[in-house]
Amino acid sequence: MANSAAHYDTVAHAWRWLLGADLHYGLFSDGSEDLATATDALTNQMLEAAMLSAGERVLDVGCGNGRTAVRLVRETGCEMLGISPSQTCIELAWRHALESGVQAEFIQADGQSTGFEANSFDCIWVMESSHLMLNKQALMAECERLLRAGGQVVLCDIVALRPLDMSLLLQHRDAFLTLQSAFGRARMETREAYMTYVDNAGLTMHSWRDLTRQTQPTFTSWLANANSHREAIVAELDDAAWQSFHDACGILASFWDDMLGYALMVAKKPVP
Repeated sequence: MANSAAHYDTVAHAWRWLLGADLHYGLFSDGSEDLATATDALTNQMLEAAMLSAGERVLDVGCGNGRTAVRLVRETGCEMLGISPSQTCIELAWRHALESGVQAEFIQADGQSTGFEANSFDCIWVMESSHLMLNKQALMAECERLLRAGGQVVLCDIVALRPLDMSLLLQHRDAFLTLQSAFGRARMETREAYMTYVDNAGLTMHSWRDLTRQTQPTFTSWLANANSHREAIVAELDDAAWQSFHDACGILASFWDDMLGYALMVAKKPVP
């Protein structure tokens, strides 16, 4: 996770101008909603899938700036521990929790190997961080180790709609390099691959929901943000970073619903 940590240390402050306050995709019903409404809607979908209760212990893997973690504590009364490999994100998350008056804890850690006590969480929340983890089998194995019996992984992320084999990657080499420059090194996997990782880890796939069409308008919103806030982005990063993000939005839009898409997955740890 060293690559993603370095990338997020660099962009975390500036991305509020591009991705919005929540730093994640939006779920649009008709494409006319503003980005803040759509990002709330995506979080709502995960909340409905998680069905959290007061007192349940939740691990937020890839907590970003802490806004989602704080919302979960406020709305469900859960106990929250957020992790990220990025020290900048951890600092932002602590600041947001303190300013919000919400009790939550944030620690710099890798979701593929946390070092936390086994059987210590009721839910593991993985929102748009699994694509940055190159060893997803390790992620699922760590989720299984950390979950109590009957606990669940609730994950939403960018996925591959078909295998991204070497010939396809070479064919679109420049485009994927631009995506890496804008968003960090990533590996998108298919539904079938995730199902294998879940099964191999000893978890049970409970549901898989394709949200590709509903998330597609996100790129239009991000591009509009990039154009509206170009001066701020260039001041915080540089012109090359702005151009990389701008180009990446177009690439994602062209790949969406063909090579790449978006899904919400729930996997559970069986009760003996």
